[in-house]
Amino acid sequence: NTVSAYRKGSTVALAHLGTQERKVVGWLRRYMPGLTLARCDVLGLDDCLKGADMVITGVEGDTDQAKTLVSAFKAQPQLPILYLHTQFWKQSDFARPVLRMLHLKQGETGGNYWAQDAANWKNVTDMFQTEVSLNTYNNRLAP
Repeated sequence: NTVSAYRKGSTVALAHLGTQERKVVGWLRRYMPGLTLARCDVLGLDDCLKGADMVITGVEGDTDQAKTLVSAFKAQPQLPILYLHTQFWKQSDFARPVLRMLHLKQGETGGNYWAQDAANWKNVTDMFQTEVSLNTYNNRLAP
């Protein structure tokens, strides 16, 4: 499958992707050939975003870098942004201001959505007698 809603020759800026940058670049080169990829960590943020048609950003950075990124995005409100939360479920000081600028936020569980889970069985026998309908899960996953 290839993605058909893009223009060859467009410039995509890559910012704060950290260890995920290699995977993102590989995917873009495979499914969207002909894009120009600009690495903001090499070019500097202002120069990188100046000619970009879109930016893909992660959350690998510190609070000052997040503030700089938010300011740059606010200076170019027409710039499409694809946000990738590259730190799994963890919240970060970098992510909060970036998400706030995008009118988004992480969940109410402090980033760990399993935090409210509990295994409340008295013993192993009780646990094994608990019935979970796999059809419930299969129906949610079915296309």
